[in-house]
Amino acid sequence: MSRIIFSLLAPGKHIVFHSAALAIITTGIVMLLSASELGPVSAFIVPLGLYAVILGVFSELFFGVRSLISVCAQYVQNRSCNTEAKAQ
Repeated sequence: MSRIIFSLLAPGKHIVFHSAALAIITTGIVMLLSASELGPVSAFIVPLGLYAVILGVFSELFFGVRSLISVCAQYVQNRSCNTEAKAQ
């Protein structure tokens, strides 16, 4: 369990992507929370904030699914290589 936690906390090569997605999500939430103070302009700000949050969440989900597919493909490839080595 500690190995998984340390691997998640270690800085990786995709830190910029995750930082940008987190910034987009945070910006969208701030836009949604502050839209009521803007009066008639809030009708334009609320959808933009909502779209920003959706963009950030979907980009993180896409990245996670892509990483999961990559890990599964490596697992299947390693498993097939091991079964071929045992067969010989």
